[in-house]
Amino acid sequence: YKNHVQCIDVGCGWQDGHGHGSQIVGLRDCFGLELDLISIKVLDQKNMCDVSTLVTALEVVDELEADIVCLALAIDIDEISNELREFFSEISCKGKILISALQNRKEKSYPAALNGVIGVRMSQEPSPKFYDKTRLIQCELPIEPIILESLDGRYQVLNGNSLACALFTYHVAGCIANGFVKQTYSD
Repeated sequence: YKNHVQCIDVGCGWQDGHGHGSQIVGLRDCFGLELDLISIKVLDQKNMCDVSTLVTALEVVDELEADIVCLALAIDIDEISNELREFFSEISCKGKILISALQNRKEKSYPAALNGVIGVRMSQEPSPKFYDKTRLIQCELPIEPIILESLDGRYQVLNGNSLACALFTYHVAGCIANGFVKQTYSD
């Protein structure tokens, strides 16, 4: 397959020290799609993301002609600023599909809880809820942990809401590639 990954540095470097992003990108081959991926590392060494780094990454994403933005992360705050809320809305209005993981072991987190963002979590239920726009978290996937090779050759378990977010993102990418979802861009 002709899968390409371009890395963009927004201040956190691009080297994946803990394997989270590498594993998310590594899933692409499971779907047999020709995808061009852009990886923007926003998690620090403690696997945390601060709002200013996320804003910088989103400014880069805003300029790209990307179909899907996969945010396998969550911001651990009680409420998100109106400025960041509006920024996510603007990106969504440009035709980009925003998909974000719910924070593990939480009922609400950002950006998954925002309008214009498809919130995804791993489900304990046996049947998936692929998309329900009336819910705070629109997609729940029953998944088992998987083992993937990281960039450094180690094998690690990928589990939780990041895995669910990535799997749903690749599912949507397949729908776009097969013509089931039409993307349009507006300026």
